[in-house]
Amino acid sequence: MRYFGDLHNHTYFSDGKLSPYQVLSTYSRLNYKLISITDHDLLDGYFEACKFRNFTSRIILIPGCELTISFINGEKKFSIHVLLYFKKDEVFKEEFIDDFNRLTELGRGKDLLKRRISNLKKYFNKDLANISEKDFLKLKGVITRRHIFEVLTKNGIENEKARKILANSSPAYIPSGVPLEDAVKFLKKYKMIKIMAHPAVGSSDNDVYEKDVYPPIEDVIPIIENFCDLRILDGLEVFYPAHSKEQTKLLIDLGNKLNINIFTGGSDCHDFTRRPPAKCGMDLETVEKFLNVYRNL
Repeated sequence: MRYFGDLHNHTYFSDGKLSPYQVLSTYSRLNYKLISITDHDLLDGYFEACKFRNFTSRIILIPGCELTISFINGEKKFSIHVLLYFKKDEVFKEEFIDDFNRLTELGRGKDLLKRRISNLKKYFNKDLANISEKDFLKLKGVITRRHIFEVLTKNGIENEKARKILANSSPAYIPSGVPLEDAVKFLKKYKMIKIMAHPAVGSSDNDVYEKDVYPPIEDVIPIIENFCDLRILDGLEVFYPAHSKEQTKLLIDLGNKLNINIFTGGSDCHDFTRRPPAKCGMDLETVEKFLNVYRNL
């Protein structure tokens, strides 16, 4: 299929390996019409990308982020990701920036990292015998499990073991993300398009993506329904590299049942090898439908 849009990309400002310039130049070369840089819980990648006018004059670049919301329900602990697409004139306003930063600081940062290190040492002290707290505290910016995974594997822990240590099922797991009640206030205050990211990836057979760190689809569907009741969800990311055809159909049927009419797609790009750009996306009709909603915010 020929893709014209990709609304899910990460840069080195969060847990990606590519610069905003590399992301823009790749999609420009492929003659894409629409993209968004959606780093985890920040907008720095978008602000950097705005500097490259030679690309942004040829491709529609929408400000976005992938917001992390934490859930703890009894023994179930996990994070949910929501892709947010903001109005271009909004993201440069001081009030928006202050509110956005206050919100996202609740969900990540050094405090969360220290609590995660403490739990890792508590439950896996033998495995982490050669890793000190300083090895983790060298991490800066938005710190994700991908960053912690790299610390573990660089210090001799095998990939499969590291995945089990960091999985949702691990006794050491502490979900990142902002509390739902704080997210709701922000999501209702500003005009934006709110999309549930990769809803079925936790039930995927694809080990490259978020299978080990995202809840299964049966846990995500009630959250989608709850978000619709709260009026904080506009659509679903259904076209995704790790979604099967059956899962894509299930999500579209669910969206239609809930009167959700925005279906998006993206590659969840992080690098040029393991999770590259343009792996998945949106056809021209889907791009135009999204832009029609976006322009009428």
